[in-house]
Amino acid sequence: MLNKESILEGRPIPSVNVDDLRRIWSLLSQMSEPETALSSEVLQQHCSALSDPLAVYLRATLMKGLVDQGLLQKYQSGNGIPDEVFDRVATFPIPNGLQNINQNDLDPFVAGLNSLS
Repeated sequence: MLNKESILEGRPIPSVNVDDLRRIWSLLSQMSEPETALSSEVLQQHCSALSDPLAVYLRATLMKGLVDQGLLQKYQSGNGIPDEVFDRVATFPIPNGLQNINQNDLDPFVAGLNSLS
C-alpha cells in the first residue's frame, strides 16, 4: 500500500478497482472546496476492503486535473465520463508517482483514449 513516504519517493502508483475510482471521483466531484482533502477514514469507507485508498485517491485527483484542464473534454458526454475513461485511469501505468509524471507517462494513456473515438 502507498503511504506518504512512498508518494514523496516517487514510487509507482498501482492500478485500482474501477468501482473504487468511481466512488472517490464522485466524492471529489461533490466537494465545494477544490483544495479540501479527504481523510484516510473517508477514503477507506468508500473503497473496497482490499483496495489501496491512497492509490485510488491519487488516480481520482489525476483524473480531476485532466478534466479541469480540458484534456478529457472530447471523451465526455454531457457531464458524464464514459466507463472506458474510468477503466483507463484505473489501470494505466504510473511508474514514477504523480510528482514525477511526465508526458512520456501520459502518452500511452492518451493513445488508449484516442482509440475510443
